[in-house]
Amino acid sequence: MFAGLQDVEWAALEHAYGSAEDVPSLLQDLASDDAAERETALAELYRAVHHQGNVYDSTIACVPFLFELAANAGVAERGQIIDLIASIGAAADGGLGQERAEEIISWMTDDDAVVRRAASLAVADCVADTERVIGLFQARAEVEADFACLSTFFRAAAEVVSRGPWSGVQPVVRWLEEIVGGDGDPGTRLAAFVELARLVPDRPADGVVVEQAVELLREATEIPTGEFLSRLNHALGDHVPGRIILIEDQLRHPDPDRRVDALRLAGELIRGWRGSYASLVALIGGQLAAPEPQVRRMALLALKNKYDLAAPAAEALAEQVAALGPDTWDSPDVRVRKDFREMVIVLARLGDERVLPILDVALTQDIGVRVLASALAKYRSHADRFVPMLRTQLRAHIDEMGSEPPIVVFGLLTALRELGAVDAVPDILQLLDRAVEGGQRLVREVAEKALASLGHAGAKEDEQTDTLPSALAELEAVWAEEPHSRIRIAEYVRDLGAAAEPLHPLLRAELATPYRHAYSPGITDSEEVRLDEQLLHLCRQTLEGAAEPCGAP
Repeated sequence: MFAGLQDVEWAALEHAYGSAEDVPSLLQDLASDDAAERETALAELYRAVHHQGNVYDSTIACVPFLFELAANAGVAERGQIIDLIASIGAAADGGLGQERAEEIISWMTDDDAVVRRAASLAVADCVADTERVIGLFQARAEVEADFACLSTFFRAAAEVVSRGPWSGVQPVVRWLEEIVGGDGDPGTRLAAFVELARLVPDRPADGVVVEQAVELLREATEIPTGEFLSRLNHALGDHVPGRIILIEDQLRHPDPDRRVDALRLAGELIRGWRGSYASLVALIGGQLAAPEPQVRRMALLALKNKYDLAAPAAEALAEQVAALGPDTWDSPDVRVRKDFREMVIVLARLGDERVLPILDVALTQDIGVRVLASALAKYRSHADRFVPMLRTQLRAHIDEMGSEPPIVVFGLLTALRELGAVDAVPDILQLLDRAVEGGQRLVREVAEKALASLGHAGAKEDEQTDTLPSALAELEAVWAEEPHSRIRIAEYVRDLGAAAEPLHPLLRAELATPYRHAYSPGITDSEEVRLDEQLLHLCRQTLEGAAEPCGAP
C-alpha cells in the first residue's frame, strides 16, 4: 500500500491548520495494528483535511490513498474510511468521478457487512444516477441477509429520492409498500415502514398508520427498536397525538431498553411540542418505581423542567420521596442525592406540601437555596415558614460581602422575590447600597429586580433593551421576529383590552401552532416549557375575555 505517497509534495499543500506535511503519517496510521492510533488518525484527518466539511488541495490528494485503504480487507476501520470518502465526495466540486463511483458500488458486495452498509450510504451520496442507485438497492435487498444492511438500503433509497422530483419517489414508495405488506420478518417490515412514513408526509396523520406502526414495533422483538421509534416519532411531525400513542405503547413494554428509548422521546416531545400530556406524564411517573435504575433515571429526566405539566406524576414522585426519606437530601451517594433533589424540585414547582419538611432543612443550606430558589412561587401561603431564615442568611452575607459576593446571594434574592417577601425590602435595600458602593453590577441588577417585583416604590424596573413599540403594526412585527418578546406582548394586548383587538389573530394563530415558541433544538433551557405554557395561558385568557358579552363580570 501507499505507493507514491512520498511522491506527493505534501508540504506544498494545505489543510485547515496550514501545511499538510503531517498527512502522510496520518494516512499510514489508518493501517496501524494499534486501535488507538487508527482512531486518532481518523479524527485528525477529519479535523485537518476535511474540517467542517471543507475540501482542500490536500483533501483531494488523500483520496487515492483512502480508496486503497478501503479496498484492503486487512484494514480494520474500512467502514469509517468509506464514510470519510463519501463525505469528501459529497462536498467536492464534481464529486469523485465515475471510476471512483464504480469502485464504491463494488464494495456493496463486500464480505464485511459494515463495509456494505458504509458503501450503500456512500453510493447514495456519490453516484449521480438516481435510477441506477435505486436499482442497486433493490437488487441488493433481494439477497442481503444482514438486517442492518437491509435497513440501510431502505434509508439510503428514501434519502436519495427525497432530494429529487416526486416522480422519482413513487417507485420507491411502491417498493417499500410491497415490503411492508409482504410476509417478511417484522424487523424488515418495520424498517421499510419507517422510511415510507418519512417519504409520504401526509400518511402519518392517518390513525391507521399509527396503529400499524404500533403493531410493527410490538412484533419486532428480535431487533433493537430505539432508532426506528425515534425516526417514526420525528416522521409524525406535528401529529402530536400519534406520537403520544407510539411512546405510550413502548412505555408499557416489558423490555427496559425500549422504555428508556420511549422516556427519552417523551421528554423531548413535551419540551418541544404542545399537546395534551396528562396520560403520558402519568405513565412516565409510573416508571419511577421500575426495578431498573436506568429506567428510573430516564423517567426523572423526562419530568425535569416540565413545571405544571408534571402534575399527573406528583403521586408517584411523592411516593419515591417518602420511601427514600428526608435525610436523602444529604445522602453521601452522589447519584442518589442528585436524583432525590431533582424529585423534590419537581414537586416544589408544583407547590406540593408533602415536601415542606424537606424544604425546611434544604433552605438552611447554600446549595438548597441555590437549587430551590426559583421553585418557591407556589409556597407564598407558607412564606412565614421560610422568609425569616432566608432574611437571616441574607443579612449575614451582607455583613460579610466583599468584592466577590457569594453565589447564594442571588439565590436568596430570587427566593424572597418568589415568596413575595415584602418584609425583606429593608434587607434588600441594604444589600443594594452595598452593591452600589462596591460596584457590583450584577448584584445591583438582581436586587433591583427583586424590589420591583415586591412593589417597592422607586425601584428600577427590569431594564429592557427591546422596549415594546406602541404601534400595533410594530408589535406584530416584533411578535414574528422576536419570539422571546411574545409573553410581554401578550400581557400588553391583554391589558390594553378592546383597543388591541387587531392583534387577536396573532393570539389565535399562536394557539393553533403545534410547537413551543421558546424551543430551540439542541439547546436546553430550563424555562422553555414554563414560558410557553404561560404564553398559551395569556392568549386564552385574552381571547376568552374578549368573547364575554358586554356587562359580564
